[in-house]
Amino acid sequence: MAADQASDPEVQALRSDYRSAAAGVVEVLRERNVELSRIIGLGSDGASVMMGKRAGVGALLKKESAFSIQVHCGAHRAALAALDAAKAVDQLNKEAVGGNAQAQGILGQIQPYCFIALTHALADVLPVMTKLNLVFQKDDVNLATI
Repeated sequence: MAADQASDPEVQALRSDYRSAAAGVVEVLRERNVELSRIIGLGSDGASVMMGKRAGVGALLKKESAFSIQVHCGAHRAALAALDAAKAVDQLNKEAVGGNAQAQGILGQIQPYCFIALTHALADVLPVMTKLNLVFQKDDVNLATI
C-alpha cells in the first residue's frame, strides 16, 4: 500500500473496523469458552469486514483453525437477490407502462403461471445445489463426503 494511502483517515477507519469486528468475535467466543482452533465455519452477511481475504474475520479465524470455511449466508444472499429482483420488476413495470415494447414483452413472459411455478421450484432445488457445490469445492472430496 502506498504511503499516502496508509495515512488516509478512511483507510485507517476501515482497518479499525476490521480489527474491531475480529476482536469482537474473538472476545465473544472466548467468553463462551470456545477454542478458536475448533471453529469449523463462519456464516456472515458477506460484508468485506467479515469475508475479506486478508483481514476479514473469516481470514483471521482461518489462521487459528486451518480447516474453517466461511460462507455468505444463503438467507442473506436470497434477500439481496429478492431486493434486486423487486427493483428490476418495478423498473420493468415503469418501462412497460411508458410504452416500451421490449419491457412489455419481458413482463408478458414472466407473468404466466409456468414461469412463477418454475421459479418456485428453483427455490427448493437451489439450496441443495448450493450444498453440493460447496462439497465439490473442497480439496479432499471423496465418495464418503458426497
